[in-house]
This record gives sequence, C-alpha cells and structure tokens, in this order.
Amino acid sequence: MLALSPIAVALLLISSLGIPTPTAHSSAPYSGSLSAAIGPNGAPFSASTGEALTYPTGNGSGAAAGAGSLAPESRVMAEVPTPRPPTAEEAHVPLVSYTLANAGSTPAAAGFGWTPYYGFCSSSFLEISSQGSTGPWGTPNGYRASTTSTFVAGLVPGHTYWWQVVYHSYFHSRLGCRGLMTWYSNVVKLTQPKVATLSATGPVNRSLQLSWTNSGTYAGLVTFGSYDLMRSTNGSAFTEVLHGTNSSIRSILVTDFTPGISEVFYLNTTDRCRTCPTSLTPSSSYSNALAYGPRVPLNTSISASRPWADVGQPFRLTCLATGGIHPFGYRYAWSFEDGTKATGPVVDRIFTAPGPATANCTATDATGANASTTFTLVVAADPTVAPPTADPVQGTVDQTVTLTTAVTGGSGGDQFNWSGLPTGCSSANVARLTCPLFWPGNFTITVTLTDASGYTTTSSPTPFDVISDLGIAPPTAHPARGEVGEIVTFTTAVSIHAGGDQFTWFGLPLGCWSANATSLACHPQSPGNFSITVALSNAGGYVLRSPPTPFEVAPATAIAPLTVTPGAVDVGQALAFGVSVLRGSGPYSYTFTGLPNGCMSSDQPTVTCHPTTSGSFQVEVRITDGANFTSRSTASVYVFPIPAVVWFNSSPAPIELGQTLTLLAQVSGGEWPLAISYQGLPPGCASVNSSYLSCVPMAGGSYNVSITFVDALGSVTSSFVTVAVAAPLAVTTLTVSSHLLALGEPLALGTHVQSGAPPYSFRYDGLPSGCTSANTTTLVCVPTGTGSFRPSVTVVDGAGVVAHASAEVVIRETPHGFLGFGLTANAVLLASVLLGIAVVVVAAAIGVTRRRRRSRE
Repeated sequence: MLALSPIAVALLLISSLGIPTPTAHSSAPYSGSLSAAIGPNGAPFSASTGEALTYPTGNGSGAAAGAGSLAPESRVMAEVPTPRPPTAEEAHVPLVSYTLANAGSTPAAAGFGWTPYYGFCSSSFLEISSQGSTGPWGTPNGYRASTTSTFVAGLVPGHTYWWQVVYHSYFHSRLGCRGLMTWYSNVVKLTQPKVATLSATGPVNRSLQLSWTNSGTYAGLVTFGSYDLMRSTNGSAFTEVLHGTNSSIRSILVTDFTPGISEVFYLNTTDRCRTCPTSLTPSSSYSNALAYGPRVPLNTSISASRPWADVGQPFRLTCLATGGIHPFGYRYAWSFEDGTKATGPVVDRIFTAPGPATANCTATDATGANASTTFTLVVAADPTVAPPTADPVQGTVDQTVTLTTAVTGGSGGDQFNWSGLPTGCSSANVARLTCPLFWPGNFTITVTLTDASGYTTTSSPTPFDVISDLGIAPPTAHPARGEVGEIVTFTTAVSIHAGGDQFTWFGLPLGCWSANATSLACHPQSPGNFSITVALSNAGGYVLRSPPTPFEVAPATAIAPLTVTPGAVDVGQALAFGVSVLRGSGPYSYTFTGLPNGCMSSDQPTVTCHPTTSGSFQVEVRITDGANFTSRSTASVYVFPIPAVVWFNSSPAPIELGQTLTLLAQVSGGEWPLAISYQGLPPGCASVNSSYLSCVPMAGGSYNVSITFVDALGSVTSSFVTVAVAAPLAVTTLTVSSHLLALGEPLALGTHVQSGAPPYSFRYDGLPSGCTSANTTTLVCVPTGTGSFRPSVTVVDGAGVVAHASAEVVIRETPHGFLGFGLTANAVLLASVLLGIAVVVVAAAIGVTRRRRRSRE
C-alpha cells in the first residue's frame, strides 16, 4: 500500500478544493485544524494535522476553480490590502495571494477552502456577514482558527451570506513572534439553495406518487447524506416512510394511501461533510409539508403582558397558533399600526404616543396556510398628580383637615401614598384624605401616584402649618348608646401636649375602669344613665377636665343565630331565613342584608324567597330593640346555578349496524354529584351513570335518545339527540344493458344499493374506452373500442362503509353476418334471448313434472 507523507496529504486536500498550491521554497513549520458546528446544539469538532512546508516570496493571483466554485456573479472579490515591506530581520517571511472558494453548498450548509499561509507565527480565520461585502463580520458558530478548509452548518436556506478569510501573521525574529500584520482574502457572496420541494401526483385508487427536488451542490467538502420521508396519519406522530441514501432517487409510490383520512408528508434532507469525522452532526433541512384529507383549522390568538400601559412603557405580545399542519413549527409575522414589522411568536413594543394601538399577527403552518388575528392595545398618557390642597389652609390642634389631590392621564387604577402628613394623619389610598390634627408644627405634604400600568410619579410639595389650641375634647362613645355586656369604646382628644400626659376617667358604668389613655374600651355590667368626663394632667402640673358626656346603658338583648333552610339551593328553589329574639324589650325592627338576588328584606323575623342568581352569600340580620340597641347575626348560603346541558352529541352520524356508537354530553351548573340516565337507546345499548356511553347497536332504526341529569339538590335537566342506525351497506348487483354490444351501441350500467347510510358516492372502474366514471347510480356511455371488459362499481355510504360489485361486457366490431348465415349482431342477441326463454320454459316444465311424480309417490 502506498504511504503518503503529511505534506502530500495536505497538497491533495487543497487540490481537491480547487485552490492553487504554492511551490515549496524555504522551510517554515505549519499546523492547522478543521472545525464546524452542525445542528441545533452547535457542538464543534476538530481534526489537526502538522507538517513542514515552504513557499516562495512574492504576490500570487487567481481565484479558486473546479468543483464547487461559485458562478461569476457570486464571487465578489475584495481589494487585498498591500502589506508593509518587511525589515531585514523579517525578510524571510513569504507574501502570497490569499484566495477563498466555495466547496459545495446545500440549503443549510456550505463548504469552503482557502490558500494557507505557512509563516511560523500565523493563523487564518473564516468570517461571515449577513448584511453585505463590507460587513459587519463575525466568525461562524463553533468555528476554530488555523484551518484551510471547513464545513459550516446551521445556515438559513435561501439566505445570502458574504464570506472572507482573515490572515494574522507575527514576524518571526530572534526575539520571537513580533509585529502583527493582517491580510484578507477575496469576498465570496453565496446564496444558500432553497429547501427541497415536495410534490404529489394522485391519489389514484390507494396509491400516491411523491416526488421531490434537491438544490444542493455536492462538491468539495459537501456530500449527500440521506432522504428521510416522514408521514403522519390522523394526527399521529411522524414516522419514517423512506430512508434513502441515493440522491438520484427522488420519488416514491405510497401504496397504502386511503382517501378521506388525514395524511401529512414532509422530506428531511440530510447532508454531510466529505472529509469530516463521522461523529460530526450532519446538516438537515426540511421541505414543505403536503396534507390530504380533513385537518384542524389554523387559528391564532394574541395575549399581552398587561391590558394597558403608559407612554414609554413596554408591552410584551405573545401570538399563539393552534391547529393546522406544523411538523416543524409555525412562522409568525407581525404588523403594527405604524407600519413596522416583526417576526417570531413573542415581540416587545414601546409606544411613544397615547391612544389605541393595533397589532396583527399572522401565523403560517408547514403547508403555507395562514391565519391572522388583531389585538387592540390601550396606551395612556403618562399620569400627573396635582399638589395637595388643604382645607382649611392652616390647621389648629384638635381640628380636622381635608387634603385633596387630582390626577390627569394614566391608565386608571390609581394608588395613592401620602407623605409629610401632620401628627394625627395616616396615609390612605384615597385622593381625598380627612384626618384629625394632634400636634402643632410645620409640615411639607406630598402624594405619590402609581397607576395600573405601574407608572409612579410624585406631586410637588404643599406646605401646611398646624397651630396650638389648649383644651381636651369631651369623650365620645361608640356606640353612642350601650347595652349590658356589649363592648363600648370611650375616646377623647387633646389639642396640645407638653409631655408626660396623664389621663383619669370619671363617671364610668359598672364594669368599666379608668386607664391612663385617650381611648378606653370596656363591657358595662348594669343598665343606667351615666355622665362621663376625663381629666388631663401634664408634666408641668397643668390639669384640665373635659366637659361631661351623657351615656346610657340599656338591658342586654339576646337573639338566636340566624337560620337558613336549606343550607344550599339551586337558582329558583325555595329558600327561607329566620331569626328569633331570646331576651330584650320590644318593639323590634328587622333588617336583612347580603341577600341573594330575588330575595327582599322585610321587617319580619323570616324571609322566604326564590333566588334568581347563583353565588355565595353572607346574609346578616340586624335587630333593633325598643331601646334603639342593635343586635346582629349572620349566616352563609350558597346558591348553585340551575344545571343545564351544554351539548349532547352522538358519533358517528349516521351509524351502521356493527359500528360503535358513542354518546357524549356536557352539563354546567347544579350541585354534584349528578345522577345521569339515558332513555330511548337502541337495542344492545344500556344506560350508565356517566356523561359518556359507548355501545354497539343490535337493531336498525331511528332512535330519539335522551339524557337526564339530576343534581344533588333535585334539579333536573335533559337533552336528546336522534340516532339513525342503518343496516350494513351492500351492493346487490351491477346490471348492464347488454353483455354483448356492437361498437357504437350505447352501454348502460345500473347500480342497485341495499341498506347502508345515505348519502352514497359511486365510482366506476374497468370501463371500456370512451366511458368515464361519474358519481351516479346509472352510467350511460358509448364505447369507442372493442374487447372484453369487467366494469366494477365502488360505493361508499355516509358512514364510510365501502361495497363493490362487477359485471362483464364484450364490445366487438359490427359483424356482417353470424356463423355464415347473414345474421346481424342484434339478430344474434334476439336469438340468444329467445333461446334463454326456451331453456327457462323447458326447465320449468321439467320441474313441474318432477313435483307431480313426487306427489304421486
């Protein structure tokens, strides 16, 4: 076996790529590596070689030629910068011509080779641009430096790219690698071939002829890998129909194709690198998809990250496609009201002007079908919040102040946060804030607004002064009139504080004790009338007593818990609320709140009604006694929606004996569990307590099948569907007007169908020349050729059942005579008919004679 040196191997590789090979001149070491990134994971691979080669100094010229070279319009040559002259120390560094050439291409991959530079300190980089011959430039994904050829995958079919090689060289001197210099190859413009086109002929009977194209240029580094024809039936996962490794075989006959069934085909073309490691992931591209039979319609919908936004805030819009044919995904295209476009399922938008804005998304599936939807966005002007106004404009201790702001613009849902408030005021989420003033001082009040879009802005500050006012307010009671055993809260307020405040309460009811606080809560233990005051003493020894506040404690009133009968009902069912007084003094008044719609409050201890809407309700009854004291009791009740049948369907429709009948229903509302029953089922089907029923009918006919739902509260709803069960399809005969015809005489074929489920479709095969199939029970035509024929008919009924029948007919030239006796064809036919009648008569006579003999015996 002939052994090749590393130098010979390198020269053979460069020669195979059509790259000029320099002549060896002076020794300089060289090392190189081959790398590429193929497929979705972008994993690189590499193979390295090393040898000592030399080249003469000077400038070469010429473009790469040979297999895989580009057409003239695709080879765009860039000006090669002239390197600076080397110094005496650097004079041995060679200067050569640097040429890049295409070495084959497929829709998603391309091969390249270029002139190597064999300086001691040198490297070369393949660069790619998708915008033009002037860049911007980058390196292909997974590419590594110091190579002279490479196979690049993961490219976009039909897209145009520009390629060049950048050479870096450091002059080799006694001081090492110094003085960086850069050279550039020519620029190669390369448009990737388009993906394979898959087409079909037929179907004919149960066969479908599939054909496809291949636009790859297999030369240099690029070689064909395989064809993988993929198929999906009735929405199932795609399976491989063909794995072909011969690029010249571009068609296949699918012989098990069934018309009327959903079928989808597409082709995966795999291409490889000729000299790369076998572990390299190949480059794949997909053809268009072909679809036959029924399919799910393609639909699109748009959702937004928020229902509205302010000017300058981002929207994120998501387009979702469903249905259609998508073995390798959908393509999304966006258009907006300002004329801008976008692609992909998710886009981010920022609007610079307020008002409604529209976004349209169009999704395209693998067959080219598309569906669009439009979404209207609400863009609001940025909100502003006015500086707060104070009423009064200057406050006094122990008074109240009302602070007000106003909002313009924004997207609504405003949230307010007040700051710099006077002592006694607390922030609240309101545009109008009223609060007491507890302490003098100078305050700077602002309000911060956040709208529904999350936009935040703060008002200009408003100065507000609170001045002193010596005094202590009379106590207030809550409630204003108490009852024995109920909690009562007494509160006072001080208009000025000097520090070290002490509070003492007087005149409290039995069960209440004084405390050093401005607020006192207690439970009065006995009825009566009281006069309550509070004394304030501060650290300076000042004592001030408030004016008295009269307060009455009434005897306690007791009521039983509010009852609801029953605890849950359906809409329209009877519902009753009731309450009773256990102790207290009348007269009593009753007020019911929180009742379901359809129920009205009355000044009575009971309320009876029929709710008209569903939901969960918290009902409260307030009883006010003769002392004007109020007692409360609450109860919960749930009103369920009336059960209703949303839909009730049967499939298939129509159905034939022997096929499986499926009944399916959906119900909404009502209280579970539901009792389900069926009525009017065909023989062979039995009722079940389920909304799904599957059975095989045993007798034909038309059945009005009903389904009844009874919820846990006794409400009933029902629906029905008509189920037509037909006898199995059968074709009794295919009749012909005559089994023997002369050329030019008409032929009539008649199909007789027995049972089955209409409608029927008819197809005739095996017809004489001059006759064409038609979807009819009777086919009449005039044959134009002679011979023996066996016409057949295929009948498909509405349930998809298929039946066949056939007959025989002979067509021949019009004879001059028959058997030498001068009889015409019609005469022969008449004679045959008469002969047949005679045979029938004789057979009948023989039969009668035999029956008579048996009767005698």
